[in-house]
Amino acid sequence: MRCFLDVLCRFISRFYWQEGSQVYEFNTVMNRVTLIQQLPHTDVKKVIHYRDPHDDKHYVLVLNSDATPTIYWWSSDQMQEWQQLVNSEAVGSPNSAGILVLHNLESIILISNGGTITLYTDDMTGHYSATFTLHTTCITVEDLHGVRLGPDYYIFYVCTGTVNRLEARLLHLETVVLGKEETEGDPLLRCLEQLTTMLGDRKKDIAYLESVVTSDALMTVDHPQVHIQFLL
Repeated sequence: MRCFLDVLCRFISRFYWQEGSQVYEFNTVMNRVTLIQQLPHTDVKKVIHYRDPHDDKHYVLVLNSDATPTIYWWSSDQMQEWQQLVNSEAVGSPNSAGILVLHNLESIILISNGGTITLYTDDMTGHYSATFTLHTTCITVEDLHGVRLGPDYYIFYVCTGTVNRLEARLLHLETVVLGKEETEGDPLLRCLEQLTTMLGDRKKDIAYLESVVTSDALMTVDHPQVHIQFLL
């Protein structure tokens, strides 16, 4: 079983049921357990809860021995299927899973298949895709855990083989520097801004010409005009 919420504790039974896995709600105030939902999983190996701090939503990763790992979203009253973690390169059924939370609040999902560990990263929409596969010398990788120790991140796991042993891998994370924001803007927009400024400076001249054209002050002749000014 795995409890994934406080106050009203919901948990998924990992025991085998022919109908599937059952989701219960434990009311700590009434001290009562109630069946609220049934999921279509009959052989659950592991259930992991994690929270996305960006949208403050709760998710549950269900690991099956005979199905694709599935993420469910808790919608405040039931579990809704969110995503299936499809990995075409994975061989065999998944063995274990873990969650690694980075300093920027991003979550990395770890899933082992045989002797490989696949890292799934968030695409900023709450959905995950396989981005890296770690190969080991283990027959199977069990009990995956992602841990942050100081500024570094590690993956701990049990390596099964002729002799079972605990192993750890240090993750080297690369920081992607986004392109600098353009401060000057688009050339066409700059041209339009300059044109707007020039037209604003010419408003007085345009107004004067408009007044001349609409009044009798403008006389059109075929020969040069002579302006005579009388001094009184």
